[in-house]
Amino acid sequence: MRTTPDGFRLRPYGLTELAQAYFPALTPGGARRALLSWIDRNDELRQLLRRPVAEATRGGVSKGRRQTLTPRQVERIVELLGEP
Repeated sequence: MRTTPDGFRLRPYGLTELAQAYFPALTPGGARRALLSWIDRNDELRQLLRRPVAEATRGGVSKGRRQTLTPRQVERIVELLGEP
């Protein structure tokens, strides 16, 4: 399993699970909404997470179905938003 230089594990994450890593003081729903808000403000991440399902192995998921993030998606989120 790959990690970032600071030790964050790049593995599949549920969207809410990753959101809670970024916003541990919020409720699960609040953390999810906050992370989605950050993602929606970043054009590159927004496009990455809205690609068709056929591209999922290359880093995309279907629009509106952002439940599980691939390690590659998590890596891009961490690169663009910083580590949780």
